[in-house]
Amino acid sequence: MSFFKITDIGSDVEEKLILAGNNLRADVLKIPHHGSRHSNSYEFLAAVQPKIAVLSVGKGILGIPSHEALKRYDVLSIPVLRTDRDGMITVWRNKDGIVYSTQEK
Repeated sequence: MSFFKITDIGSDVEEKLILAGNNLRADVLKIPHHGSRHSNSYEFLAAVQPKIAVLSVGKGILGIPSHEALKRYDVLSIPVLRTDRDGMITVWRNKDGIVYSTQEK
């Protein structure tokens, strides 16, 4: 099993990764910048095609996560697990694929 981890990249780096023609597919994607409106473009999400996305975010921060960012995941039917809503999130792979558990606060 191989891992590819890039966190908190901006749209400029996303574009370079897409244009480089590398395989960007990932089963799990960590949503950068706590879900700000600049988090992941449609093009990047389409290239990565994650099965789930994980968002580390606290409660009560104005504009975080943004409706614009969450809509991109919704439009592309990518389930989003959120620490502010779901609590602790654990993700692993078993013989059936990617599985996760949450522990609400």
